[in-house]
Amino acid sequence: MISVIDYWQIDRDSFTGECCLADAEEQNTSVTSARAIARLFVIRAAAGYLDGVAAASYCAALLAAEDPEAGALRRCLFAIQRNDTAALAGALGDAARLSAVHLAPRSARQLAELAYDTALEIGAWEDAYIAARMLERLATMDECPPAAERWSVRAGIQFRRVRQAEAHI
Repeated sequence: MISVIDYWQIDRDSFTGECCLADAEEQNTSVTSARAIARLFVIRAAAGYLDGVAAASYCAALLAAEDPEAGALRRCLFAIQRNDTAALAGALGDAARLSAVHLAPRSARQLAELAYDTALEIGAWEDAYIAARMLERLATMDECPPAAERWSVRAGIQFRRVRQAEAHI
């Protein structure tokens, strides 16, 4: 008996958008690579948005509404849905701080790194400063002096930017 294999159900990308890179590999030109990368970004953004919509209902089910960390996580999701990068930078920083309070240093680090990157993108120097200081403390607690020093330097840069912005007001 001959059976047909439905390879669409078997083939799964190891990460969202991997298919775009496989497409680029087929032709291997700069034009197809550029198009593939553009597609990859859109696919990841769309998947992230859908994940965010689903995440909101999971957060609501998993954490009490009055929990401060739940509030920070909800603010992150709402900022993503509204495409409000400024609000996202602050909300990620709050979520990082609250993760650290709940003894989840790896989550705190990931959230703080996202907060730092988001703040840099929009020039929110104060949020970048706060995230850098948090990352410095997390690296110190994790007994990684080189990382703590790097984040200390970055925090100093952001602090100077904050002071310069205040001087121009």
